[in-house]
Amino acid sequence: MRKPPKASPGLAKAVWESQKRPTARSVARAMTASGYDVHYVTINRWRRQGWQANSNDDHPLDIARAKLEAIAPLATGNPIPAVAEDGEKHISDAALLRQESRKLSALSTQVLDAAERKLGKLVRSRTGELALLIQALAASGQAAVSALAQAEKLEHAASLPSITKPQLPVAGATPTGLSAAASIQGEYHEHKYLR
Repeated sequence: MRKPPKASPGLAKAVWESQKRPTARSVARAMTASGYDVHYVTINRWRRQGWQANSNDDHPLDIARAKLEAIAPLATGNPIPAVAEDGEKHISDAALLRQESRKLSALSTQVLDAAERKLGKLVRSRTGELALLIQALAASGQAAVSALAQAEKLEHAASLPSITKPQLPVAGATPTGLSAAASIQGEYHEHKYLR
């Protein structure tokens, strides 16, 4: 199964190398704008570590699901959680995030329904475990919503036209036959009034 997309040292390195004068802030800004939320301090840490990926670096959806699966038997009585069927194999990152968010939400709903049936017993005899279950359910909800927000950002970034580098004018050639200085000054005044 493919993992949900998230900011990674490899992606940060690619963005770093694609920028003419990269800084941690500019790389973080570019990644966040394209749907991969990351802080500039994280970019600096990854760069200091040589852009090495951390093998324990899971997506928040995976972390929330693992926490919920660990405590779900308290409510369901079944140590093996119900597994949702895998969807399409070749889908976009945004669609994968939505799919995984739905799966986690469905699991949360199943666990919550099972916990409601046993709530009185759990409150009386297993209060500590019930608190862990409530924390896992809350974390699952938060991770699912965050994943949907990330999917929205990814789709929005994909719908924007890609920015291409402007072509430098050929020396002496101006669209109106004016000198280069006059042409630049005219562009400045046009830009000033467009604000």
